[in-house]
Amino acid sequence: MAPLYSGSADEWSYISHDTSNSQVKTIDFLIDNFEAEMKKGGPNLKSNPFTLKHTLWHIEVNPASKHEKDGRTCVGVFVYNDNPVNLRVNCKFVIGGQQIERLVNQEITPGGWAGIVGLSHEDCRKRLVEGKFKVGIEIKLIQEEKTVICGAKSNNVLETSNVVNKIHETMSFPDFKVICNGKVFPCHKTFLATGSSVFKNMLEANMEEANDGSVEIQNHNDIVIENFVKFFYTNHVKDEVLKNYASNFLDLGEQYQMLGLKKMAELAMIANLSTENMLKYFIAGDMYHATDIKEAAKVFIRKNRRSLVEQEGWRDVVTDRGLLLDLIESLSKE
Repeated sequence: MAPLYSGSADEWSYISHDTSNSQVKTIDFLIDNFEAEMKKGGPNLKSNPFTLKHTLWHIEVNPASKHEKDGRTCVGVFVYNDNPVNLRVNCKFVIGGQQIERLVNQEITPGGWAGIVGLSHEDCRKRLVEGKFKVGIEIKLIQEEKTVICGAKSNNVLETSNVVNKIHETMSFPDFKVICNGKVFPCHKTFLATGSSVFKNMLEANMEEANDGSVEIQNHNDIVIENFVKFFYTNHVKDEVLKNYASNFLDLGEQYQMLGLKKMAELAMIANLSTENMLKYFIAGDMYHATDIKEAAKVFIRKNRRSLVEQEGWRDVVTDRGLLLDLIESLSKE
């Protein structure tokens, strides 16, 4: 895949590899001219965010950390939890092609980090390739097994999610249809009403769709709508589908008041910001009242203003005068 550039994409650092496996992510973060960064002594060098099973993370490299024991200047490498909840991970760090340390089953608090400190500047210089400092991180999200205690026995629970998955797979006794481009996706009213206040009101208010037992969704393709319907049962969208159609799911999340889907789409858009889509995502964030992606895109655009002004007709793309002024004001800042 093409490099996923960080907030300073026009300058020095980027993510060069990002696997699509939702269980384990392997991230390569490269920093150009690292010798100069070590001499400069800061600030921390931050990667573009990336997602892991719909959670948000980023990497930071501190070229001038202080060793806890002797206070000497060294290099620190960290992975940060950008989510509002504690998350437990397995994490392996590979610096310059050599594994350094494995952190097993470590819980990270919101805004907290797991990492390694103590890489000497001399050791880091030896690991540079054409002046580039390469950080490889393999990270896996750990989910706790759910059990209940019955008397003196501990029994594994058949999780509700597994039952719901089975309902979706078999699709027995459907009582509603979602239609897109002539393709029909059978489903159950109870799941639609539970997952969306818009569907709930539609089905309870004796509207035309409720009487017909179907609703037609336009302006999206059948791949998007197939996964949209499946989301009501699984609360999940495949990584590749979400990445390719994040704007569509943001639209659907806003239209049908599904905050979970909307947030999932925002995270995917933030994780995949690039110079090619930054303006599109900025506009989408404003249109769908998605402040996280709007602000992330605005910062990304500011850091990559050189790439923006090279895009022919970029001013004409932002048709809303207030939004254009907001963008221009942001570009004027350092």
